[in-house]
Amino acid sequence: FVEESDSCLHYQLPEAFAYLRWKKERVSLGCGLRSMLTRQEKSEGPMLAGQTHLRYQIDGGSSLQASVGQYYAYCFHSSGDAHIDLQKSRQYALEYDARYGNTHLSAACYHKKENGDVYFAEQGTWQNCQRQMSGLELSWEQEWNGLKLGTSYSYLHSRFRWNGQMYPAANDLPYWLKWLISYTDEHLFTIACSAQLRAGLRYTPVVEGIWQEATQTYLPIYGAWNSSRLDNYQRVDLSLNKVFMLKKNSMLVAFASLNNIFNHHNQAAVLYRRDFSEQIASVPMQLYSIYFGLQWSF
Repeated sequence: FVEESDSCLHYQLPEAFAYLRWKKERVSLGCGLRSMLTRQEKSEGPMLAGQTHLRYQIDGGSSLQASVGQYYAYCFHSSGDAHIDLQKSRQYALEYDARYGNTHLSAACYHKKENGDVYFAEQGTWQNCQRQMSGLELSWEQEWNGLKLGTSYSYLHSRFRWNGQMYPAANDLPYWLKWLISYTDEHLFTIACSAQLRAGLRYTPVVEGIWQEATQTYLPIYGAWNSSRLDNYQRVDLSLNKVFMLKKNSMLVAFASLNNIFNHHNQAAVLYRRDFSEQIASVPMQLYSIYFGLQWSF
């Protein structure tokens, strides 16, 4: 149950869990259920979440797994109207995983439908809408005597429904590429370099500004939902760590990380002139940074 006051939001959400697993030779089946014991007055339908997965072991190194699930979560509003709303989703996935020697391959495709409140910054309000996402992920990893190479590709087709029409979501990404190279010497150190490149997030552009005499400001007029896209996102990171074994089963770990080492200006948002006549700049994400320290375990 939820108790609301002028300054605080108190909630108690007791739940019950159950899980069953069955296995025979190359086939395994798992089922899980989660039920909310109490629910809000505005909630509709039974608050029952569940997941079922079926796994088939093709041979000693590869397997195929199919899963389907229905879930719920809670959306905590913090802008203006503080309350809790229920989020619902249904997900389907098919995954392939193979490990042969020092080679690891994986592939997955999935589809997800969500229903719940979303905050629209353009309107400054929370709105209930339906979201649909379909994706594909491929990855490869190889090891040779302490050297590890890896790469992955992800595709995400993301849409949301507004007033009966479907629009692209901000996280609609035609590609997301990642690379990793690392080397580990048990007597010296571990060094790793990672890189990623993806399409920029979508956003809703401002097409013009209308002067408001009462407030002496320009009112932004937005174009089609998420019809523009930020510049491509790219970054390269470098990390280094060294383990020092001390006495009495204790150890000291020294580490350092250099993030976005080429100081690439990744866009987080765009800025307009006062009258919204044109874009003049962009707000950057995190630029070059250094992080280092020591960790003592005993």
